[in-house]
Amino acid sequence: MQRFLGQKTASCFQRCVGMDAFNSVFSITYEIDQKHNTKYHEKFRSFMEYVQEKDLTVDGAMTDPKGDRSLPPHKQEGEDLFLKIVERRKDV
Repeated sequence: MQRFLGQKTASCFQRCVGMDAFNSVFSITYEIDQKHNTKYHEKFRSFMEYVQEKDLTVDGAMTDPKGDRSLPPHKQEGEDLFLKIVERRKDV
């Protein structure tokens, strides 16, 4: 089913993205709390424990900017949104 959804949506939405998000939020909330004396990390840890206790799955979604879907990437208006070749070198 995930392969089918990936083909239909052209997006990554699998669990690895959710785990990456959890790791990032864990670290960032800790740093924010240290700097601003807030309670975000404590709240996040409570949520994370809830997810673990209920055996829930945390997913995420990664998408790329699409712009004008009738145009290929090299013809998009926002040239810095896509990979572009700025120089070709033989010594690399």
